[in-house]
Amino acid sequence: MSLTTVAADLHLPQKVRDGLLQARIFPDLLHADAPRTIAICACHRQAGTTTIALNLALMLSERNGEQVSLIDANFRSSGLTRGAVDGGGFSAFAAGTLPFEEAFVPVGEKVRLMHRGRADDPLVTLRAGASRLPAHAPQGAARTLIDLPPILEHPDALMMAQATDGVLLVLEAEETRWPVAREARQRIEAAGMRIVGAVLNRKPHYVPSWLYRLL
Repeated sequence: MSLTTVAADLHLPQKVRDGLLQARIFPDLLHADAPRTIAICACHRQAGTTTIALNLALMLSERNGEQVSLIDANFRSSGLTRGAVDGGGFSAFAAGTLPFEEAFVPVGEKVRLMHRGRADDPLVTLRAGASRLPAHAPQGAARTLIDLPPILEHPDALMMAQATDGVLLVLEAEETRWPVAREARQRIEAAGMRIVGAVLNRKPHYVPSWLYRLL
């Protein structure tokens, strides 16, 4: 697989960085007892889940200098993986044909990506991946972040989320309504999972960014 098929924009937009800091999720993840494996998902499409996942991984690796693993388990839309991918990745790991450590490609100095691969039946692939992940995820990685499809549009995302330590919910500013966010939270909690935090993405800045950071 060529890295041209991977959405590896290593630029950290200031607005994304500010949003993660304001959400308190980034400082909280620096604690020693913070969740190790986190599912990242939104309520609906186009909320910016992939952007949050990638930039959170970059910020964590930049801060603690340890390896962060990104897993693309979103077969519903183009996200961390772009273009045609010939085998390998998450689908091969889920099928048991590729060891966990061999399913990654580097996308940064301390960030590696497991692209999604090919899956004729995403439901079967997510179920198999969820059953294999807890036993194979390395303890040495600083964090393992999993990019999932929108939880209200594709409830099968809950299966993969159940294999993690918690869910980071991405909300789109001025688009995700409170009743929608509440329904997502209820579904997550009903499945026996906890929400480790929420990020309000694409929050408009009505004042200059340099002044906004001083407020």
